[in-house]
Amino acid sequence: SIAPWHISSQHSPCTHYQQYYFLDTLTSDMSGDYDREEPGEDEFELYMQLDKRGWQCGVHDPDFAEPLDGTLHLERGLRNSLRLECEDESLNLSKVLAHLHIEPRDEVLGGRGVALIDQSSTPGGDSGIRVLVADNYEERQCLIHLLERLREDPRSFRRKKRRVVLGCLPACGAGVRCVSAPCAARPRRRATKKKPESEPDTLEGPAVTREVSFGPSGGTVKTASEPRPKLLGLEEAQAHIQNEWAKAVALRGRKSSGSHLTFPFANRNTFGGGSAPKLSSASSASPGPAMVKTASSSGGVLEPDRCAMLLARLLGGSDESPEGNESDKWRAELADLFCSSTDGANVSFAQFWSIIQQMLLAHQLWEEPKLHKFLREGGFPALTLEKWQWFLVEVQDEPREVVESAEAQLAQLSVPDTDTSGRMTLYGLSRYLCSPANSFLDPRRHKTTHDMTQPLHEYWIASAHHVHADLPKQAFACDDSDILSGATSNASEPRSSLQATLQSGCRCLGLALDVLNGSLQVILQQGRMPFLEVLQLVDAAAFKSTPYPLLLVLHLGLLPPAQCKAVPAALAEGLGERLWRGSAESCGASGGSGGDVHGLPTPEAARERVIVILAPSARGWDPSLEPEAPPALRTAPQGVGSHGVEAAATVEPREVLEEWQAAAKKYTIWAGKAFDRHFPQQLPNENLVNFIPCDELRALDREKRQQLVEYHKQYLTLAFPVAPRRAPANFNAATAWTAGIQMAALSLSCGSSDGAVLAHAGRFLQDNGGCGYVLKPQYLRGAGTTIASHPSDVIQPPAPLRLDLRILAARAVPGFVCSSATGLTAVAASVWGAPGDCARHAYRPVRPCGPVFAWPEASPAADGSMPKPMAFAIASP
Repeated sequence: SIAPWHISSQHSPCTHYQQYYFLDTLTSDMSGDYDREEPGEDEFELYMQLDKRGWQCGVHDPDFAEPLDGTLHLERGLRNSLRLECEDESLNLSKVLAHLHIEPRDEVLGGRGVALIDQSSTPGGDSGIRVLVADNYEERQCLIHLLERLREDPRSFRRKKRRVVLGCLPACGAGVRCVSAPCAARPRRRATKKKPESEPDTLEGPAVTREVSFGPSGGTVKTASEPRPKLLGLEEAQAHIQNEWAKAVALRGRKSSGSHLTFPFANRNTFGGGSAPKLSSASSASPGPAMVKTASSSGGVLEPDRCAMLLARLLGGSDESPEGNESDKWRAELADLFCSSTDGANVSFAQFWSIIQQMLLAHQLWEEPKLHKFLREGGFPALTLEKWQWFLVEVQDEPREVVESAEAQLAQLSVPDTDTSGRMTLYGLSRYLCSPANSFLDPRRHKTTHDMTQPLHEYWIASAHHVHADLPKQAFACDDSDILSGATSNASEPRSSLQATLQSGCRCLGLALDVLNGSLQVILQQGRMPFLEVLQLVDAAAFKSTPYPLLLVLHLGLLPPAQCKAVPAALAEGLGERLWRGSAESCGASGGSGGDVHGLPTPEAARERVIVILAPSARGWDPSLEPEAPPALRTAPQGVGSHGVEAAATVEPREVLEEWQAAAKKYTIWAGKAFDRHFPQQLPNENLVNFIPCDELRALDREKRQQLVEYHKQYLTLAFPVAPRRAPANFNAATAWTAGIQMAALSLSCGSSDGAVLAHAGRFLQDNGGCGYVLKPQYLRGAGTTIASHPSDVIQPPAPLRLDLRILAARAVPGFVCSSATGLTAVAASVWGAPGDCARHAYRPVRPCGPVFAWPEASPAADGSMPKPMAFAIASP
């Protein structure tokens, strides 16, 4: 989990306008395929022979007793081909590998024959069959495996030492948020310095001030400002944007000031989804001279929020806009881009073009060494079809189907994404590289694609510790009933940390119970919330974002017996039919496939159900449950116990046990126990959940890592942080995940600046559709008692890799979108994983150049040489 790409949008919920980190990544493997088999050394050696000098072989001819001499060559390209040269030239062959069928011929010369069958041959012509003869059976099998591998994946034999990828990370484009307590909205910043109403219309970039940082104090030395060199290839883009500007200005007169800006286009140009982008005739046609003249000479202006809508459409092709209060916040955040260049009222086209030119990141692309061979050859920054295909292969490492569809994709683009010659322009390349389709986050992971019919111990589960942020006073001006029902001014905005946690897809929720004036209460960080209201909130909000089961972990150690006895009835009253009823319900819901021999259900079988887990209550185990002062120093009013309960209301522990046993017959209750370092086996249908503090986990991980992995192939464990409630802190959850532990509960109230919370977000908020359940890799799954019949049958963990990362630029970062934001800003990248893999690198702080951040450490040197990347060595990916 590579965490700190995520930016919290709690202050700026712009869920449709993509803010991007633009990255260049060099890595040995970023595919995420845990089980892919790599070619063996024999296959690599044979591959090199085919590629370099040809493979010497025999060619079978029925007219001769001995095979003829031949040489087989592999011709690499967008489509690999085989070329056979034989001493009998009539047997020569040159065919695309995808058109050849490979099969063994055991009857040829003692089982050494390999048939190449041309599936594209026409009847009546050449038979299209060539039978090659290897020196021995092993060499024949190696050739067959090699050719089949190349047919399935032409990139199979690339040594994965340096895979190069140019991609982006949308900070808020997918609507992802960190879980934290609601905060009051920050006031919009307005420019205090008025700038001229119009500026020269030019294709030159803005003046750049070079700064050199000295030491950690942040002091800088400014050198002379110098304009960036003029870029060719943006003329058509500027004309197109002028055309759209003129339409928006004309439309402005027919729209009221409070209405949404709409565009009269039937189709929107977008690089999203799986289909090729397409422009409508209205928006894709080259702007006529009359329209451009009108835009440039009429002096038309637009309000900042209308400019924001137009900017989002031109850069990202966004089709949708949020409604209601969400739309107001979204437009206000984007409008800040234009505040410092105007008097707060209107924006001219020259000012609009200045900002959009920076946000195209055209200069960063032009100066990037990896793009020189594609952009700078020929003297004009545009990519022909052939260059575009090679760019997809050599730089983007795209699969074969994407490369084969490149021609159709390019043909569907229009001006200004392509020029009049059909070449992709710098504008089109920028839009492609900064689109969701080019995100490092695989779009397929945004959908629930994992097998959800496995027992719960096969998954990593998004988990929250029982320390939740207090209720903000400003968020609860309305009634509690309105909050539970969602009848607030903005129902999509969470009104408490518990609601935010549930809406984020958390599937394991810890609650610590106490009693106040005879009423059951849930302890937050400092305050309280009625237990029944929390249960109603769970019933109303827990399954809006994901349908899969919620594990409700109850900590009852602070309750006196009387209130502990009342908890089962409160659960039945607050959750009712939501409570999971066990194997009988799973058989009815999933046709008898409800879980495993230990009675654990599958996420699919327990959809929209709540499973109750009782945490162990050992003293001194969890500091966040310890009283604030020793019992001897606490006093209580006469006749009232320490929990605000009358002392006369005593209940025997036996009565409490009987009440819970009766409740267990109505709905499922799993007991928790302290983790046993001896790894005892559980009886069938004995559902016990292990609890382990993070400090004990670290010690155990160093001593018995493999036993931890094997044990958690069968049993559930929850790891939790060790910190006082007044000062919550987290631990490296990836330590638990790499050991196979399913639930690493974190105090999500620590906020989006906490690295562990970011790692948790990276693991769960988008992967597998953000449903809160992520299927563990195969080597961490499976029955722990299964013994492989052969060492090769044992599933091995992925091989170590090296990740080299450069963050080229960041644009429209929330909180820094206003051009008046001039503070020093750094960027950091962290890898959270096994303890030995954790690392963090940061660039020196810089000041923004308008809405764009660019760090000198990631920029090429003056001589064009590559800069030193952030390097991460990951032994356990």
